[in-house]
Amino acid sequence: MSGCCRLWRTMTPHGWPPSSFARGWCPQSWTPSVQELLTSLQEQVAALTRQNEELIEKVQILESFEKDEMEANGAAEVIPLALYNSLRAEFNQLRRQHAEANQALEQQEVEGTPGDEKAAPGECKDTGDMTTRNGPTEMELDGTVAPETKVNGVETTDDEEAAGVETAEDRTSEVAFLGAEATETKPLDTEATETEGAEAGALETEATETKAPEEEGSLETEAMGAEDTDIKAEEPEVKVNGLGVVEGELAGTETTNEEATSPSVPNGPVLYPGAAEASEKLQTELESRIRGLEEVLRQREQEAATELEAARGKFEAEGSRAGGGGSGDTVQLRAALEQAREDLRDRDCRLRELEATSAWLNEARASRLLAEEEARGLRAELARREEVRLEQIRELEVLREQLATAMATGEQQRAAAAELCHARDKAEARAAELAAACEEARQGLAELREASEALRHSAVPASEHHRLQEEALELRGRAASLEQEVVAIGKEAARLRAELERERVGSVARLEHERIVGALQADVARLEGQLEELGRRHEKTSAEVFQVQREALFMKSERHAAEAQLATAEQQLRGLRTEAERARQAQSRAQEALDRAKEKDRKITELSKEVFSLKEALKDQPVAPGSPEVEALRGQVKALQGQLEEAAREHSAVVALYRSHLLYAIQGQMDEDVQRILSQILQMQRLQVQGR
Repeated sequence: MSGCCRLWRTMTPHGWPPSSFARGWCPQSWTPSVQELLTSLQEQVAALTRQNEELIEKVQILESFEKDEMEANGAAEVIPLALYNSLRAEFNQLRRQHAEANQALEQQEVEGTPGDEKAAPGECKDTGDMTTRNGPTEMELDGTVAPETKVNGVETTDDEEAAGVETAEDRTSEVAFLGAEATETKPLDTEATETEGAEAGALETEATETKAPEEEGSLETEAMGAEDTDIKAEEPEVKVNGLGVVEGELAGTETTNEEATSPSVPNGPVLYPGAAEASEKLQTELESRIRGLEEVLRQREQEAATELEAARGKFEAEGSRAGGGGSGDTVQLRAALEQAREDLRDRDCRLRELEATSAWLNEARASRLLAEEEARGLRAELARREEVRLEQIRELEVLREQLATAMATGEQQRAAAAELCHARDKAEARAAELAAACEEARQGLAELREASEALRHSAVPASEHHRLQEEALELRGRAASLEQEVVAIGKEAARLRAELERERVGSVARLEHERIVGALQADVARLEGQLEELGRRHEKTSAEVFQVQREALFMKSERHAAEAQLATAEQQLRGLRTEAERARQAQSRAQEALDRAKEKDRKITELSKEVFSLKEALKDQPVAPGSPEVEALRGQVKALQGQLEEAAREHSAVVALYRSHLLYAIQGQMDEDVQRILSQILQMQRLQVQGR
């Protein structure tokens, strides 16, 4: 019977409601209080199942969006090597912290579980044909099996114990193999074994043998992805009421372990060239893993459906002997409680992963802001250098104008000096002519004086004397005029000498001017060399600015992608927090129901003793074939099926609403309340990192 119960719990998350077997194995001797308890427990299990299915659909939606984004942006995506190394170090640190937190959580659960399980021992007694078991359940924790000693007063056989040991060894090997890839895969499976007759033992053995090949197939599927990349994937076993159904959830990935080595560290940003190839390879491996897990799930569903149909007939045949149903309900409730705890741990893991993703996005945003700040600094430096270059160009133009003016003045001075030299030559020639004429006049005057002396000593006629006097007067006039001309020529010569002196002084100034012009030409050549150097630097700066602009565009595209991922992560974080709160509430309700079930189980034990005594007294009387309680239970089953259909419709509406909100978040339409809450979460995470 335990194997059939295990199969019934396996089929619950795949679409068969828990109430579908109520008609087959509900005994006629149940009281209304037990029926109400069973109904409440079935509703709680159905609610937990719906929540689990909603989480699985959300994870599949997020994985599809992630896959689309990787296909759209993964081909031409390159990331800086420094950023990749820092993010990888942070990821390893977060992974270690995550493992420590999970280990501490499991230790707390291990410390808290024995107290819950020790509340019921001692109540199971051998009462003959019909007894109810409230003993400890069989727990699997970290691959260890705690078998029950007695079930309905009968000790478990060696074959069943060997099957349990083999199952534990298979799970231990599976956990050890998945430890190299998954962050944490630790199933917590609560199995309730009730051995009643040879047929129930055979069913349990068959279920155990069926589970071992499935786990081996899961191991083979997991082994397909381990080649050259270290892929960190979380693949928790979603277990509803006992039997684990592997849901392949790949929570985080780690790209190829390639480290770039070079003799010198460049100043510019170093890009990681193997990111695109690693992304494509990772995507291919993820698709192969998902296909393999889907195939395993389909096979398990088919096998479980086949065995379920076979077990249903046996259950209907054994319905009259199923007097110990209360303990089965307790086992189901405990399994539901353990499943709720497992779901809560899965949600906590996803929440931590989303927080790590938010931290990564925050770091990417900080690096983008740093790159933009560097780009602004380079632009300011370029503008300053451009202003200096323009100022030097203006100074060069002024110097060229001064040089042209100085050259024009020098040409004018050279022309004036040539004219002055020509005038000086003319004046000197005129002075020589005047000196020769003056000399001739003096010689003529001397001759006239000699002639006048000779005439004075000798007698000459009066006419000759008058003529000589007139000639002397004429000669005196000519001498006076010649003296005046000589004075004028002397003045002209003095003027020419002064001009010549000035010309000499001007020639000295011209040499100084030529020296200044040479210095100015040297300055012009030097400034032209500086201008060429500034041109080269301008070209280099322009190239750097172009590179910075390209990097800014790349960072902008990364920012858009990061914002889209952040919006998706924010929406998912909000949904997961809501789901975690619901799961905690459900867990508290399940714990309360478990306490009530224990109390009622005690009462049921007392009532079963009374029923046994009444049966002993009335064993000769026939039992009525039909009972109103059975009809009432069937009516309750139909009502529960209608409620399940209504809940399925509501679930589809909620999923559609969630998908629309998720699309809005990806498009960037995020509420201000969500942004504020995410900023607070990031600040808390920074404070935690600083506190470490």
